[in-house]
Amino acid sequence: MKWFKDDDFQCKCGCGFDITDELKDLCDKARDLAQIPFVVNSGARCLSHNRNEGSRDTSSHVKGIAVDIATSSSSARFKVIQAFMKLGVSRFGINFNKNFIHIDIDTSKPQELIFGY
Repeated sequence: MKWFKDDDFQCKCGCGFDITDELKDLCDKARDLAQIPFVVNSGARCLSHNRNEGSRDTSSHVKGIAVDIATSSSSARFKVIQAFMKLGVSRFGINFNKNFIHIDIDTSKPQELIFGY
């Protein structure tokens, strides 16, 4: 990876669970396109850590196919989403309270949407 360290996307509990290589590649390419730093708040989550975070067991993080990227401004949010959209990603969540974008490549869930939470 050009822009990230190996442990940037691993579960924060220390278990070593990681996101897929496909999503790592997308994050690297999106970072190139956006031309702004990406700070990863959350990547893969083992089921135990995911439950401790208060998230649902159906979270795409548990499958290793979701990442949350910190955004400090509306402009940054736009650049992150635009970059991933150029790469074919079509599932996003925006958390305005905690200032991050959720990106996932979970094809088992509805596509072409941006949800807020």
